[in-house]
Order: sequence, then structure tokens, then C-alpha cells
Amino acid sequence: MEELISVIIPVYNVEKYLRRCIDSVINQTYKNLEIIIVDDGSVDGSGKIVDDYAATDTRIIKKHKQNGGLSSARNAGLDIMNGAYVTFIDSDDWVDDRHIEILYDACKNGADVSTVGYIETDSDGVKAVYGGGAVYSGKQLYEDREYYFRTDSVIACGKLYKSECFENVRFPTGRVSEDVFTVYKAVYPYEKVSVLDSETYFYYKNDESITRSPLTLKRLDVIAAYAKQYAYFDKIGDTAVRDYAAEKIYNLLAYYYALALQKNVEHKKEILRALKRYYKENFKRFKKVVKVKFIEKLLIKLSCGNLSVTYPIARYRRYRIK
Repeated sequence: MEELISVIIPVYNVEKYLRRCIDSVINQTYKNLEIIIVDDGSVDGSGKIVDDYAATDTRIIKKHKQNGGLSSARNAGLDIMNGAYVTFIDSDDWVDDRHIEILYDACKNGADVSTVGYIETDSDGVKAVYGGGAVYSGKQLYEDREYYFRTDSVIACGKLYKSECFENVRFPTGRVSEDVFTVYKAVYPYEKVSVLDSETYFYYKNDESITRSPLTLKRLDVIAAYAKQYAYFDKIGDTAVRDYAAEKIYNLLAYYYALALQKNVEHKKEILRALKRYYKENFKRFKKVVKVKFIEKLLIKLSCGNLSVTYPIARYRRYRIK
């Protein structure tokens, strides 16, 4: 008998895209689904769309709640799910008809987590395709430097997890870059992770998303997320992944510092102050491990925790950020 799979869809003011997303889930070739749609206090027509679909498909469990953000909505779904496996689909994205079947086939053959590649799109069409094709332990996967620096290594969507992966794991409320804070804790500890050579998840880069909005203090949460990763991998003694996190922190600091120095950045002083604080706090972590040219390494050492000294690096690295 096919096992029950929980599909969690957080919803907030996405009436323009929501039907496309829900239709793609309803039409899956794998039918034994529990489709949990969490309306996170939408003020457009999204809530009614959820109600209409729930009235026509008994697999849909609707939940309306006060707005608390993406993490809060996903956590609300995790708290009520009943599936043996769980997957996340963002409400402005959609999936191929065989998406869940392909992921489940890998888990049925022994994987704790399976993950597919994704197709990045925006209003102009397909932008990029990210694929895979190998089996790792969670530890091996994160120690693969190429994978660690890929975007799909941190996104929660496009993966099918045994429900136990989230038994003691939740997304951080009140934060952005919530996936960077969370996904590694649900994947790294497990023995078998299948990275499938299929691209069945369509990731829509919404022009209104926070990661495409002007630079704000909230966008700096991603630096704090990688600092959490650094502490996690340092504590368990995986120095390889710890050092990748340190390098990621440095790249992000340089990138956001260069952005903050541009004209017309609101709250520039507060952003620069926060970046300088992050630089000082993480200086000892990245100064020995960042893969940079000699002159960059020298500037880092000379900076002694002062971000402004590395401004030439920031300008250069803004165009090389991974």
C-alpha cells in the first residue's frame, strides 16, 4: 500500500499564482496525499481560493491563521501532519505531475531524504536548471563543496523527507532565509540521501519576494544563519563543512557591504553598522579558510576585524558571490 505523504503549502497573498500551484499537486500521479494548505493571514483572495479547493478535494486540509511569516506557516503544517513523509511546495511555485512519485520511489528504495533538481523561472521564462544524480549520506553530501555552495542545498522545497527528519526541527519564526537556518538539520544526520537526476520542481523567482527587494536589515539574517551552521558543524567536529560555512559568511559580508555602499540605500548607517558587527564577530572564523588570492588574504589579515579595510575586496567579490 502506498504510504501517506504530507504536502505543506504555505500561502500568503499569492492569488495570482495559487491555482497553478494547487493544481500541480492535485494532479500528481502519486495519489495518497495529505495536502495541508496554510493560509497565513492573506488579505487578498488567497483564502477563498483555499476554501474553494478544499470543498472539491477531500485530501486538502485547510488552515487559516494570523499572519506569522513563512516559517510560522510551515511549522503550523508540520504540527498537524500525519504522513510518513513530508514535502514542501511554496505557493508561487509548481511541480511536474510525477514530482512526488519520483521522490517517493527513491525513499521507497531506502533513502531517508530524496531531492530533485529544479528549474528556475521568472516572468520571462526559464532561467536556469539545476540537476544531480548520486546517493550520499547526509554528511557526505554536505562535505561535497560543490553541492554545499549550490542554491538547492539550502532550499526546503524539492525534497521528500521521512517525517522523523522534522521530529525535533522547526523553521525559525521572525527570520528570513529560514531554509538556511533549518534544512541542514533535517538532512545532515541521515544515512542515505538520494540526489536525483530529475528536474521536476519549478521555482518561480517572484519579483515581490524579499530576496529580490532592496537591501534591508532583514536580508542580513542569512549571515546569522550561516553563523548558526558554523557553530553546529564546529560542535560536532565536521571541520570541512564548518569551513565552508565560514567562507560563505565572508562571501556574504563582502557582497552585502558592496551593496550597502551604493547610493539610495535606505537605513544605510544601520545596515553598515550591522555588517561591521557581523564581520568582527566572525573574523576569526573565516580569516584562515577563505579561498582567495594572496592580496585578498593579506587585506583580511590587516583588517583585524574592520570590514571597511576590505572594501576593495567587497567591490570585487560583489560580482563573484555564490
